[in-house]
Amino acid sequence: MPFTSLATASPEDWRRIMAEERTMPYGTRAAGLLMMMLKQQRDDDAFGLPVNTYQHCLQTATRVANAGESPELIVCSLFHDVPEKMAPFSHGAVIADILAPFISERNEWMLRHHPAFQQYHFVERPGLNRDARDAFRGSPHFTYAARYCEIYDQNSFDPGFAALPLAHFEAIVETYFRRFDSLDSLRIAP
Repeated sequence: MPFTSLATASPEDWRRIMAEERTMPYGTRAAGLLMMMLKQQRDDDAFGLPVNTYQHCLQTATRVANAGESPELIVCSLFHDVPEKMAPFSHGAVIADILAPFISERNEWMLRHHPAFQQYHFVERPGLNRDARDAFRGSPHFTYAARYCEIYDQNSFDPGFAALPLAHFEAIVETYFRRFDSLDSLRIAP
């Protein structure tokens, strides 16, 4: 009889579960779900911005790719704002948590804090603390996050920018995440 609560799972149940976990293609699964979430935003409203989140993510990833940055940073850029409409005040933390097992510590940190770094560029927005990023000045990743927002993120709201189509990024995403199909390949936080 199968267990009905975690507290009643037997050692045999746990051995079976752990064996199944070892066969799950974590990277491929995460890539597919993230691509699905991004694709679902293709025709979303822009909510007053010049472009919607889908177009913004494509523009950001295109700028990163055109600059010759790593596949990891391309992946981060493609998905950096995907959770924004679901978690407008915590989307940086949400995407950082989702991608954490698959990316470096510095990119996780940058994603987690990029909303505060973006505020620096909201020059004319009333009631917003442009200096919110200053709370992170002691971090070894401060300059990296500031550079990312300055060069790639804050200027990717241009309706005239020729962003690469999502199809261009599909192989990059697939290849990048496939490396993480094994449980042993994931970066697990201590």
